[in-house]
Amino acid sequence: IMQRAYRIVARGEEGELLWDSGVVISSRQQAAWPEEIPLHSRQRVLWRVEAEDSAGNTAVSEEAFFQTALLEQTDWRAKWIIHPEVHDAYGNTDQDRALPSYLFRKEFSVGKKIRRASLYICGLGFFTARINGRPVSDEVLAPAFTRYDRRTLYASYDITPLLQEQNALAVSVGNGRYNGFSDGVWNLKCEPWRSYPKLIAQLHLDYADGTEQRIGTDKSWKTHPGPAYFNCIDGGERYDARLAPEGWEQSGYDDSQWTAAEISRGTGGLLYPSTLPPIRITQSLRPLTTTRNGKGTVYDFGQNLSGWVRITVAGEPGAVVSIRMAEQLRKGDIYHGEIASQYADQEDFQLDRYTLDGQKEQTWEPSFTYHGFRYARISVTEGKAELREVLARCVHTDLEPAGSFHCSHPLLNQIHHMCVWSTKTNFHGIPTDCPSREKRGWTGDAVTSAEQALFNFDMGAAYSKWLEDFRDCQRPDGSLPGVVPTGYWGYTWGNGPAWDAALLFLPWYMYVYTDNLSILKKTYPMMARYMRYLEGMADGGIV
Repeated sequence: IMQRAYRIVARGEEGELLWDSGVVISSRQQAAWPEEIPLHSRQRVLWRVEAEDSAGNTAVSEEAFFQTALLEQTDWRAKWIIHPEVHDAYGNTDQDRALPSYLFRKEFSVGKKIRRASLYICGLGFFTARINGRPVSDEVLAPAFTRYDRRTLYASYDITPLLQEQNALAVSVGNGRYNGFSDGVWNLKCEPWRSYPKLIAQLHLDYADGTEQRIGTDKSWKTHPGPAYFNCIDGGERYDARLAPEGWEQSGYDDSQWTAAEISRGTGGLLYPSTLPPIRITQSLRPLTTTRNGKGTVYDFGQNLSGWVRITVAGEPGAVVSIRMAEQLRKGDIYHGEIASQYADQEDFQLDRYTLDGQKEQTWEPSFTYHGFRYARISVTEGKAELREVLARCVHTDLEPAGSFHCSHPLLNQIHHMCVWSTKTNFHGIPTDCPSREKRGWTGDAVTSAEQALFNFDMGAAYSKWLEDFRDCQRPDGSLPGVVPTGYWGYTWGNGPAWDAALLFLPWYMYVYTDNLSILKKTYPMMARYMRYLEGMADGGIV
């Protein structure tokens, strides 16, 4: 039984017909929106698909919808904003005095019946956002890593259910990869895009009477240093709960002592909507065993993973809980071995730290970093505190399963299990080589495992995004770096045909395994440019 034909019908919100493909005799299961039918920004489109199989059976789907993003750069009226103090602190690479997280807030009222409310937002390097104290999404570590001086991704959220008459939008912004200041592997602090944490956000309130209200980041927003006084994609997060202003995420909070935000320059790149699956907390693991030693308690979660540890703790104000994570044990304690050898501050490698504010019981997990680990050593390094619960949180791009494997041979099943977990733990907006010391998009590593990934997951949107990163990183002569994205490192070491071939093989694999012809068409000019580059580099046909 095969698909014999399909038909796609799309309409606007008022029921007007936008596209009717007619009956298409084809077994293909992917179709692109016709280029000759233009869509405008923030347009909602309702669509359904009809299908017929080779036996004459027919089916009609339920109606689904999509909404376009801000399709033109001129749709952005909001401005990038910063906390003014970053001008004085920026350029300091001493980790003990690194830039903290920054809090931004704006109150607004809704005076009429809302039909739909949308939030478009980007905070660099990472951000979290809440409306009236409630998260706008379950997404974490947003936005995905890009070459920020070419392309910066923003998120789009439907916030209609979160609104009330009086509202507060509260955003916390951390350093992420945008302000990589550590002396770790490949010297992130030298990336050309590097700058201080900043925010751009735009709310669109569509009222039932047909009017619209737009609220964007500007000088009217208030800002304050945040409680994550140290946050580093390599080194972890240090959070002091005593520095978190109580109630700042709610409307009615007195922010008169906060600082007015300052307008900042942008990233040098253009704003694009994020179209790949978000990074989420996909699973929580309880420790299988606990072992005490002279440095603390070692928790074994039974599975290597990427993410962080969440703790529930009670204790006195100023007590400090330190959490250090590792993939190995040696002599009853966590062991980093050579993994940390190229990280500048090995004693702080994969270290999170939480300072209590004295409440009866509090639960905390980081927002601006992630780690690769199976084991965690937790200790109370200052004051008195009692741990009530410890969980490992699995954090990665939420790739949808597309296939599975099981057989009668336990070893083959275990190998497949390890492949699946390695794929998940090494995808955070890009496919990476490891979730611990490097977290870089090595091209050769990713293409070697691409066929396995395509068998197990729906990789279409995730790989399409990464190929856009290739576009941003390919030089005019056609050359490619060995890691993508990058701003400067990898063009003269770590690359070459074996690694660069990811540009050719990935689109081809996507066509072979998913019938996605559009990505092959889109990347072909990049492939041709690269092959011309190889011709220029060849000596007797050998590169």
